[in-house]
Amino acid sequence: MTDPVDTADEALVLEFELQAEPQKVWRAIHQDALREQWVPALADVSPLSSREGEEVVYPWRDRGQPEGQVTFRVRAAGEGCSILTIVHVRGCANEPLMRLAA
Repeated sequence: MTDPVDTADEALVLEFELQAEPQKVWRAIHQDALREQWVPALADVSPLSSREGEEVVYPWRDRGQPEGQVTFRVRAAGEGCSILTIVHVRGCANEPLMRLAA
């Protein structure tokens, strides 16, 4: 038998170098109408936290999975380019407490 996996510690990290100014990338991840075009699951979701122009965190729920969160980070990477880092964490911060309550 294997130990249960603590899903709150699992993270999928993706990093992309984009040929777009950081401000343009920020609009795409922060404005509802633009975000809906490439991440429909986050179309009408309010951010959990945000640092203007740098990072935004949204709740994320996959069918049959505990709620998690997805973080988008934007930083400059030379003239006219950006680095977009996406961190998807399954589970939520209070998941261990919820297990104890069950």
